[in-house]
Amino acid sequence: MQDGMKTVFRLLLVAYLVLYCASIAATLLVSDPLYESVYDYGWSIHPGIRVTVGFWTGMLVAYAILLLASLIGMFLFWVHARGLLIIALVFGHLIGHIVGLGPVIYPQVAYNLEFLSATCIGAALAMSFVGPVSDLFQSRGDSNAAA
Repeated sequence: MQDGMKTVFRLLLVAYLVLYCASIAATLLVSDPLYESVYDYGWSIHPGIRVTVGFWTGMLVAYAILLLASLIGMFLFWVHARGLLIIALVFGHLIGHIVGLGPVIYPQVAYNLEFLSATCIGAALAMSFVGPVSDLFQSRGDSNAAA
């Protein structure tokens, strides 16, 4: 049964990554006149923090590295990967608030993909802390400590 749970856990991680990338692509590629006008209006009433391109690029690169490292760690059941993933998700959420403090507006397709990706990562995190999958993280740490 534990092998089946490992497979489901890993599929949830892969599904999260695929859905998250698809939601970013949908946000960038979908062109809706209503979306663009509401987005422009939101920025006009609350411009948020204007950041430089270098700062924006640095934040995105740091977030991408942190997220990928934590997902690889979760996939391989590293001991500290759960905490690292939580830090990566909070960091990613904060990036959105730093860049634009105004309203968050998504095209419908991007919102649906983002919702599904959040559901997948939430389920994977829950599985990593409760149930047979959590034992894999702890037993891995115990075997490393004994070595």
